[in-house]
Amino acid sequence: MQLLLGCLGLIIGVILLIVVAMFIGAILLWILNGIMFLGTWGALIAGIFLIVVIGRNLIIKNKTDLKQLIVWAVVLFLVFGLGRGIQPKLHNYLTTSKDETEVETVVADSSIDEIDEEDQSQPEITDIDKKNEDMKDENDDSEEEEQVIEDDTEKEDEEIETNEQDTELIQRISDRFDHFMETVDLVESIKFSTSGGEINTNRYYVFIINEVKMYTEEEKLYLIEELAPVIKGIVAHEKGEEDFPYVYFRYADDTKFAEPKIWGDGYNIKK
Repeated sequence: MQLLLGCLGLIIGVILLIVVAMFIGAILLWILNGIMFLGTWGALIAGIFLIVVIGRNLIIKNKTDLKQLIVWAVVLFLVFGLGRGIQPKLHNYLTTSKDETEVETVVADSSIDEIDEEDQSQPEITDIDKKNEDMKDENDDSEEEEQVIEDDTEKEDEEIETNEQDTELIQRISDRFDHFMETVDLVESIKFSTSGGEINTNRYYVFIINEVKMYTEEEKLYLIEELAPVIKGIVAHEKGEEDFPYVYFRYADDTKFAEPKIWGDGYNIKK
């Protein structure tokens, strides 16, 4: 029993160390988030100020340090763009992980209280009590082995059920895609992304007829802006999730047509 309590104490200590490390890491990330927020908007304000200064110098035909001012303005707007792309994602990560950290802390504190109560109420064990404890431990080991077998069986059943649900989801999405393509002549096919033989329901490739290559840039962008929300809406409706999937566009000959922008919304049309 003392060995068991020692192991439990070691586990609790490791959990506490992990919680403290996570807490410190969270504080550092919040500080970084604040610095990025201030730096992003500070860069925007400074960039606007430099634009005003550059405009004023051009009006009065003062070209002193004009190139340096332009370079600084470009750098500040680049910093603003990067900040707008990274800082919201970091903030979202911190706000979504905060509740999980609080739950882990509460669980660790509850475990410590339970161990303290057991230590205070633990009586002195005699030789006869030790023999009884040994027999009880053997019975507990047998029960644990049975529980492990039951857990493995339940896990296999859950995996089978999950695979069946994924298959049904893929079939529903495919049926919706087929119905959608019947109403749009420009779309040749819509395919799931696959990796290692598994279908990824968060990434899709839409194949457009090759004749679209003759469209103007404005016509291509309009086509993408019309098709992408429909594809994302179909997937979001079937999955019941708020996060929309990634949709990539290809021509029928498998050359790239358009891909989502790395920073911000919208698409980059491939030339």
